[in-house]
Amino acid sequence: MTTTRRHLLRSGGIGAAAVAAGALTTAPAQAAAPADSNVTGGNGSHDKGGTAGRPTATVADLLAIPSRSLRDGTVAVVAGYRTPGDGGGMTVRWDVGSALAPNGGTVLRPKDRPGKGRWRRLHDGVLDFRGFGLFDASVPADDALDAMVEDPAVHRVEAHTDLLFRRRHTYRRSRIVLDFGGRTVHTGGIERNTHDNPFGAVLFFQGAVTGDTVSHVLPAEVIERTDAFPVPDSAAFEVGQWWAVQSDEVAGGGRDERELQKMVEVTEIIDGTHIRVGYLNGWPLASGRTVTWRRVEPVIGARVDNLVFLGAGQDTGAVDDEYTGSHPVAYEYAVDCDVSGIQATGTFWPVIMRRWCTRYRTVRCGL
Repeated sequence: MTTTRRHLLRSGGIGAAAVAAGALTTAPAQAAAPADSNVTGGNGSHDKGGTAGRPTATVADLLAIPSRSLRDGTVAVVAGYRTPGDGGGMTVRWDVGSALAPNGGTVLRPKDRPGKGRWRRLHDGVLDFRGFGLFDASVPADDALDAMVEDPAVHRVEAHTDLLFRRRHTYRRSRIVLDFGGRTVHTGGIERNTHDNPFGAVLFFQGAVTGDTVSHVLPAEVIERTDAFPVPDSAAFEVGQWWAVQSDEVAGGGRDERELQKMVEVTEIIDGTHIRVGYLNGWPLASGRTVTWRRVEPVIGARVDNLVFLGAGQDTGAVDDEYTGSHPVAYEYAVDCDVSGIQATGTFWPVIMRRWCTRYRTVRCGL
């Protein structure tokens, strides 16, 4: 069957024609349909040899197709999530052996609920919330956020509508951009935070502390403004690794009163007992002081951009405290994690919290 522009417009609208054209002329990064795969439409018909069938109008129409009628590799073009052209359209491929949990966006299970067999979304690494059926802040978007951020094939998440979040999310992943497009993020009714926890943000990106630790007493003074540090055995370190290094407490000071407390990258192995790091020490350290190194695996390049953030009380009318309040972003053990364009109102903690972070920029943010 030959699909004409007129046929596409008649069956699915302008949005369907645009989606279908893109699907048939590009090769999405997540998965490519084999040459002998089928392309199916809302009437359940199949075209062998990879030619286009009539586009499926909505996700509901797609999921109504009986799973037993589908061949592995069948490709469907969906014109919209709820209505054609609503921005939630997608191209999907039938994976007959998949038993992944459906998430309403990138993994879809037909209405007849087969144990195996899922529609898998084909994409180039850029997704948005409309592809999960979210078009306003009337229902929480937390599950969709998790599905996108935790998908290693996704490198950019976009919002094109206002959103509601009611969970505090912790992510370990790197190299992802969350761009909310200047839309408003609501948090009314968000889950309770824990006591005295400024890192209980809606978006918390956190690196991991490994079990590798080196602690030693300085055999000689470490001078001010040096990037070369003595270590017991430089074989424990590698160029490119990140370490959280700190000196013991200043005599008579508090727990965090230390001359050295920094996350640093190893840039050179100088000799058997010295390494160079990407940081110039700001204070001299006397012989006999203790320095402790802990190797970390930081989050790298996780960026958050462009949102209007409303603290929980802005939606509920309540006066927030440390448990009920909300704030947008926090980072711990993070590198190159920029934040820009956040305008927040009514947060309990600061808009952006950072600890053990380096090489970052905060631009055009306000409270």
